[in-house]
Amino acid sequence: MNEVLAETNVAETDYAETNVAETDNAEQLEPEETIAIPTGPLTRSKTKALTLRIGKVLSRLSRHDDKPTTLVCLKAQPPG
Repeated sequence: MNEVLAETNVAETDYAETNVAETDNAEQLEPEETIAIPTGPLTRSKTKALTLRIGKVLSRLSRHDDKPTTLVCLKAQPPG
């Protein structure tokens, strides 16, 4: 059982390191996705456009398919 747990921990570590590298690249905004904050008075149309852009960025960051899954390992212990 300890061998299985040791192998699982190694696999989780490798998986975590891979996802960190992928996540760092994924979280970086592309230059075309940067949001320019308008200067001067904010009109209703500028406010609406800014709100839509912020909403798009937030929805992209909160997608469930981009998030890695977590492996849970349970160990049964005898009573006593």
